[in-house]
Amino acid sequence: MTWTGDTWYAVSQLVLKDFRIRYRNMSLGIFWSLLNPLVMMGVYTFVFTVIFKQQQPYFPVWVLCGMIPVSFFSMAWVSGTTSLVENASLIKKIPLPREVVPVASVLSNALHLVIQLSLVVVMAMVYGKYPNRYWLWLPLRDRTHP
Repeated sequence: MTWTGDTWYAVSQLVLKDFRIRYRNMSLGIFWSLLNPLVMMGVYTFVFTVIFKQQQPYFPVWVLCGMIPVSFFSMAWVSGTTSLVENASLIKKIPLPREVVPVASVLSNALHLVIQLSLVVVMAMVYGKYPNRYWLWLPLRDRTHP
């Protein structure tokens, strides 16, 4: 099935609706998306650098680099798989392809991921590692060579 302009419009509206609903009742708003990983990073950093004496020099950045994608995957998985049931009334009222709802749910979580990835960039800069053009190759890095 091909997606028309109306389908893409529906996806964008569903993503915006989910974004607004996610942060509407939070007193800190979008800052909560950054505060939650920061608190978890602080706890992990304390446990593994103070209690277990880990000697990794950029440990907080490494923690964020692992924690944020795992959080994205788990949230996208849960919201994507339950989105059809949660939006059953919308699906019954509006004639649109059913795959639009899970795609919009995952894209909404991808927007949340972009916000949290900005935190990784800021933390890397705090530790003296500034972004450059080679960072764009990180997702494509060959995992067989260290």
